[in-house]
Parts: sequence; structure tokens; C-alpha cells
Amino acid sequence: MRPLRRLLPLALAALTALPSCGADDRDATILSVFARADDPQWRTRPTLLDGRYARMAASPVDFYRGAIALYLRDWRDGSMGLSASNFAVDLPMPLGVGDPHVENFGTLLGPDGRVTLEANDLDGADRVPYLWDLRRLTVGLCVAARWSNADNAAARAAAAAVDRTVAHDAARAYADALAAPSSPALADASEATAPLVSDLFRRAQRDATRRTELDDLTTLTGTTRTLRRGHVDPDDPTDVLESLPAWAIDALPALFAQYRLTLRTPPDARAFTVLDAARHYGSGVASFARVRLLVLVRGPTDAPDDDVVLEVKEQSDAVSPGGFVPSVWFDSIGARVRAARDALWSRPDADPWWGTAVWFGLPVQIRAESGAAKGLRIARMTGANGTPDALRALARTLGARLAVMHRRTLPADAPQLSVVRRDPEAFAREQADVSVRYADQVFADHARFAALVAARGPSLGRTVSPDDAPSTPAQALLGRAPIESP
Repeated sequence: MRPLRRLLPLALAALTALPSCGADDRDATILSVFARADDPQWRTRPTLLDGRYARMAASPVDFYRGAIALYLRDWRDGSMGLSASNFAVDLPMPLGVGDPHVENFGTLLGPDGRVTLEANDLDGADRVPYLWDLRRLTVGLCVAARWSNADNAAARAAAAAVDRTVAHDAARAYADALAAPSSPALADASEATAPLVSDLFRRAQRDATRRTELDDLTTLTGTTRTLRRGHVDPDDPTDVLESLPAWAIDALPALFAQYRLTLRTPPDARAFTVLDAARHYGSGVASFARVRLLVLVRGPTDAPDDDVVLEVKEQSDAVSPGGFVPSVWFDSIGARVRAARDALWSRPDADPWWGTAVWFGLPVQIRAESGAAKGLRIARMTGANGTPDALRALARTLGARLAVMHRRTLPADAPQLSVVRRDPEAFAREQADVSVRYADQVFADHARFAALVAARGPSLGRTVSPDDAPSTPAQALLGRAPIESP
């Protein structure tokens, strides 16, 4: 694999090789942003990147989830209005989620069996401007409202009609919670006032005791449990488990020995005895092309009923506007993820299996794959969960939770508090205005992106030189085998 220091010249060469887009400057912007942002993945795992682009082209929701690099570009472009504000504060920056769109919240299962609502994807967590996080959330809520109620056109229209109100309510709840003198207690079912969140807790608590992940992902033969292979989700042709090379499996015990030390309360080392492992393809959107494994480990005893499935997921640098040079606040990617885990969750052991390590040079995050760990899904915004009132309640819940997370990592006299208290209603109206305008941009950009994929092919017209391919072992690890597109 080529050294990282040589990637920038190669990325610039890729940009100059793009065909002319004529007078359509936004098409050219979209192409250049993805050429820059995705160049390393394009050169090391182009087939998986094609799968990610196909998923992004499928809906505005998936496009928004996968296009944070475009969001960053537009944030930095003053003409877009995305970062303009009468309530801007440069410093100090809170430790934020980085990408708090709706589907990056969900339930986690604590060691005492208690389920809480948390930011369940810390890939992008970093020090960020407080409005970066808030607007990433409120724009995402507008997109969700417009794409909700897939089975009912009239209900979708009703939800879309209140997108501004939904964004306003999230921002107002954020302002009120940020200015509150104390943070709420655990984000558990007692605080679930939004129908979608209540439904999430109900299903998570039901599946916490059933251990449904073992039924869904494993097969028990006698007393021996193994992971399934092939398509594990009949509704998603891209969701595939494939066997790992023996040398990759042999490296897992050292990985788990390292990972165990990053847990807040590490189980006995025997709990991490590897029983089986598989490469997991087809999960996520922005992380679609990253290395992802499912590993079955022994758990507390030799009995197969308490085996544990762990997800090992490749991490990368956060996509965020950062601050002044050097704009780095953590010693490593793993340290950044662990700091977010400890600071942002309503309880730091919300998932006692959540830790980090490095595997074959790849920073990875490891967490429990549990039936109780369920994410908020826009696909479930239907019926009673997709009414205007239900969406507004969800917006208030998420806005308040985000504020609590920010408040924990800001000093007591942080200027954000006084700025927001100055006129919380004007603050909420400003966020709503910005969010609706940028949601319009997201839908327009998605249409452009889908057209570009259709016209230029899944790689957006780029080609890969065989001379630039990684070594055979690296290909086996990164994954270059074709997988079915959505």
C-alpha cells in the first residue's frame, strides 16, 4: 500500500483527471468533494466504495448520512449560509458527537440490564463548534420529516409540512437544556415522551433478555455456537458475513488483549476467547467501505447461552471543521473515541463492552452486538410514530440530549450559555431557517448525485490502476470482492 504521505498528490491528480462538468458548478463541487474525501478508499477498496455510493444514491436520508464531507465543504463556504449565525461562538468548543443525525442515536444496554438512549455512533466525535453539531441534527430532522411515512403519501406530506417546526423545536429544546442549571439523570425509558423513542425502548428491553442477536447472527450445533455465513438479513442483499483468512483470525487474541485494557470494568480475560469470526459487509452508510468484523467470544462462562457477539469496526479521523492549528485534541483516534464514550453518554458504562484497539495498523472500535442496542430508524417513522406531533416530540428529545452532552464538556461560564440565553426563541428560529434551507440543498444534491452515479457509473467515472492495488493480504483484509449493490 502506498505511504499516506503520497496520497495528497495522488488525490490532486484524481481531481485534475475528472471530466469537465460544463456550466454546472454544483455537480463539479460534488465530484471534487468526494474525489478528495474518498481517495484512500477508492485506491484500496473501490468495490466497497461503489457500494457506498449506490446506497447514498438510493435516498436523501442515506445521501445525507454519507455526505458529511460535503457538509464540511458547505460549512466552510460563507456563501452557503450553513455556518452563518448571530449566535456564533468560536471557543471553547464542546466535545460533540460530530455527526448527530437522527439515526446516530439509539439504545445501549448497561451492565445492570438498564437501557439508555445515547449517541450510539462515536466515529465523528471530536471538539466541534456547538452549532456544527446542532445544525447537523436539525437539518437531519428536516430530512427525516420529509422522508418519513414511506407507506402513506398523505402522512408524509403532513410531516414534511412541519419540518421547520421540527427543527425549531429541537433547537429550542437544545437552548433550554443548555441553559439549565443541572443536567438530567439517565436518559432511560422514564424520559421517553416521543412515541418513536418509547417504541425503541420497548423493543430494546424486550430483546435484552431474549438475546435475539444470538438467534439472528449465530447457529448452535450441540453445545458449539458459530456465526452464520452469507446473507444474514433477508431484506438487505448487501448484508453479508464471509469467512476471514486464518492469519487474520490468529491475530484476534492479541487484538482483544489490547482492547480489554480500554474497558472501564474489564471482564476476565477468558471472556474474550475467540469462538468464531467473520468479515461483515454492507452495514452503515458513511462507514460502508470500512473494515467491519463480527467476532463471537466465550463470554462469562463456557455455556453457549452467554456467548457474546462483538463488532470490530475500523475508525478514521473525524470529519469536522476543527479549530485553530493544530486542531488536534487527542493523542490517537482511540483516545478520541474513548473520551467521547466517557463524556457524552448519560452513563459512561452504557455499553460495558465499548472500547478501542489497533488491528494490523487499523484503529478500531469494539462494541457489543446486542438485541438491546437498537438505533432510531426513519423507516419506523410511520403511523403513530410519524405524525407531526410525534416528530416534534422526537426533535425535543434529541435536541435536549445533545445540549446535555455539550454542557458536560463546557466550562460553567461558557459563552455559549450566555449567547443562547440572550434570546432562546430567536436562536431557535435562526436554526430552523438555516435547517430548512440546507435540507432543500440536501434533496437537490441527492438528485444530482443519483444522476451522476447513473450517468458515470458506480465509481463516478473514476478508474483504478492495477499498479496501485494493495498487496494480496491487504486486499483480503480491506475487502475488494464484489458484493451486491442495493
